[in-house]
Amino acid sequence: MATTAALALAGGALANPELLFLQQDPAQWAFTSRTYNGWRYSPLNQIHTGNVRNLRVAWTFALGIQEDGVEGEPLVVGNLMFVVAPWPHQVYALDLRDGSIRWIYEPKLNDAAKAVTCCGLMQRGWAYADGKLIFNTVDGQTIALDAQTGKEVWKTQVGDIGKQEVMTAPPLVAGNNVIVGMAGGEFGNRGWVTALDLKTGQIRWRAYSTGPNEEMLIGPRFKPFYDQDKVPNPGVSTWFGDSWQRGTGTTWGYMTYDPELNLFYYGTSNGGPWNPKYRVDPSDPDPTKWTNKYVASVLARDATTGELIWAYQFTPQEQWDYDEVGPFLLVDLRIGGQVRKALLYAARNGFFFVLDRTTGEVLSATPYTLVNWASGYDLRTGFPIFDRAKMHIYTRGLIQGICPAWIGGKNYEPPAYSPRTGLVYFTTANLCMDQEALDVEYKPGERYVGMRQVAKLSPTGNHRAEFVAWDPVNQRRIFTIKEPSFVRSGVLATAGDLVFYHTLDGWFKAVHARTGEVLWQFRTGSGSYANPITYLGPDGKQYMAVLVGSKAAVANVPIDQEDVRYGFVGKYQRRGNYLFVFSLP
Repeated sequence: MATTAALALAGGALANPELLFLQQDPAQWAFTSRTYNGWRYSPLNQIHTGNVRNLRVAWTFALGIQEDGVEGEPLVVGNLMFVVAPWPHQVYALDLRDGSIRWIYEPKLNDAAKAVTCCGLMQRGWAYADGKLIFNTVDGQTIALDAQTGKEVWKTQVGDIGKQEVMTAPPLVAGNNVIVGMAGGEFGNRGWVTALDLKTGQIRWRAYSTGPNEEMLIGPRFKPFYDQDKVPNPGVSTWFGDSWQRGTGTTWGYMTYDPELNLFYYGTSNGGPWNPKYRVDPSDPDPTKWTNKYVASVLARDATTGELIWAYQFTPQEQWDYDEVGPFLLVDLRIGGQVRKALLYAARNGFFFVLDRTTGEVLSATPYTLVNWASGYDLRTGFPIFDRAKMHIYTRGLIQGICPAWIGGKNYEPPAYSPRTGLVYFTTANLCMDQEALDVEYKPGERYVGMRQVAKLSPTGNHRAEFVAWDPVNQRRIFTIKEPSFVRSGVLATAGDLVFYHTLDGWFKAVHARTGEVLWQFRTGSGSYANPITYLGPDGKQYMAVLVGSKAAVANVPIDQEDVRYGFVGKYQRRGNYLFVFSLP
């Protein structure tokens, strides 16, 4: 069904050699998705379908933070595990031999960031390279610590809190570059990615999602696949007037990297404001003309220079808050008798995409959930077939029953890919929405949204989430698990033919990767927005680890109220963040 891409060492001279080596070692977890290709797959198989029912708690660790929920995942390098807490971002190095604290680092933060952060005061991951632990802070700093001692090596202020530029995404280390993104798409920002020198923290380049070619790092190497994308100065000409200056396209998600091509891939957020009338010609709002590049898109850039090589926009003129911030899975697939270097993505807009990652050509785009804003995609043009009745540029007032809801069929939660099954595993939210466009005036420092929305359960059922196994070649579901509560954690696949995920009502589950049978589950006492990992301990045993703790606002839902956005989490959890580590007896 598929030929899988082994991590490339040949041709990877521009990659970071230490990270390439560590990613070959299944004992360790040194990168946010373990490998550059984003698979979140481990070759470890001590824990497998035949014995996972015996999994038990080995040890736990309390982060001591109640400010917000925890995201991201622990990193394991050598005999140390690294965890970055939510605000105020204490960093812990834990000794794997007994779970004790080796060192703690506490950064100095700007409290002004709290008021301008949209959706939580946490980090979605951190990085290890060159003997350093590297992480971003919500207030816009990138910090590198000596991984053995916790001493600060360098610190760089990258985001501008005065412009509401906050940072929640994990860094990507490629070669000698540390590449970081930013959040703040509710404040009329202009998204960017920035590269810092791995050794010094000095800023090397910055590339914007919108604007003039020189600011987007568009040059002669930029070769988009589709004709409608081959327009002069796309970051300006596809926007009405100067609206590109407030266009967002922030970069608050995950990045993946192909060492052979030396390209890194990342996604961009919503258009700004959400109400599209401020980004189009009111007398001619045609979405084929005013596409607003490059919001709700995937961009492929040279990891050394930052040059834009190609880009594809999933939702032109994005107007439903369909951020498309990844992560993108890099897999070599046999499609139509030909092996293609593919990029796989379950988009927030409800379609599962298979693209050629060398060119940006869309090979398939298939709904994986209920979708009604578009009936499909024209693969000759790469353009969606819109339903005008669901578009705010054509329909005034309240639009009811737009599917999926603004948090998407699938949000930012990382999927997993197993080379053993050839399947992609991800979670979906079973929600639609009613939405109404509102007038809004841009005022620096204030929210710039212009939209009111209410989520509601999809007519497909009263479950709030689904866990999906998807065949990317034949474009179909293999199995589905319906969940009464939401699933906001990432997914982990292993060579033991297991897939792990965590529900928002507190269950950590192991599923048979081929059949969908739930083989084991453990009640952690809180939901999780974080991503499970697995590693080999100093004793040679395989361990599973997951960070647990929901966002503060979610954990404070009254126990006698049922919120359609979050299910019944108020009955099952309060504030607090913990690390759970599991092993076999």
